[in-house]
Amino acid sequence: MITAISTSCFGCETEDAAKTISLFPCNAEIAFKTFYEYRPEFSKRLAAEVSGLNAVSVRSYAPNFEYQLFCSSRRVRGDGFYWLDQLMRSMQLLGAKRFVLQGAPFGADFNAESTAATLKEISAFCARYGAETCLENDGVSSPQIYARLKERFPEIKYSLNLSKVRISGYPYGMFTAAMGQSVSQICLACPDCPNAGSAADEIVNLLKNVVFSKDVILTGAPASGYDVTDLVRAVKSRF
Repeated sequence: MITAISTSCFGCETEDAAKTISLFPCNAEIAFKTFYEYRPEFSKRLAAEVSGLNAVSVRSYAPNFEYQLFCSSRRVRGDGFYWLDQLMRSMQLLGAKRFVLQGAPFGADFNAESTAATLKEISAFCARYGAETCLENDGVSSPQIYARLKERFPEIKYSLNLSKVRISGYPYGMFTAAMGQSVSQICLACPDCPNAGSAADEIVNLLKNVVFSKDVILTGAPASGYDVTDLVRAVKSRF
């Protein structure tokens, strides 16, 4: 199992967070925030500054361009794929192999057929850059939606966000049953516990509940104020 820290765990600029992670023996998820950061020029500079950092995955700020990928307008879709291309080129510079997609349309007008078709297109586009696309669950949709997408796109990969599962109100087991072996990674927020040890215990218990042994990405800064890198060490020591 790979345990990684997201740059979103730190209340600073993305490059500063990545530099902090690179100082420890930890893997990283790069959570790009802005259009400025999606450009390869940004990642080229960053890669030189964090040499040796293992970037497991990347994600963007979904409202910036991900929803455009699913639009029926050719021009709007073109804008979305332009920025996806920029992000993929940045991923290559950082050596990351997984793109976490969060912007699928799961509203009242959700259409499983068209959504699955677009997800296939996005996955094929990213695969040309050597990247795996993982669709992450939101905090509203039912597990059945992900099962319906998998029926239409058997090769789909998922990023299961346990924090969003908790918000949805559905049991973890329903999501793991719907997604099955298509889950490539699990994401969860750093727990608000008094210390890294107790927070690690909570994380391990969550992972046992979902019967998972693949990549784990820690997101969000802990409110208690302990060092998130200590939390990663504590989690790794329990496996």
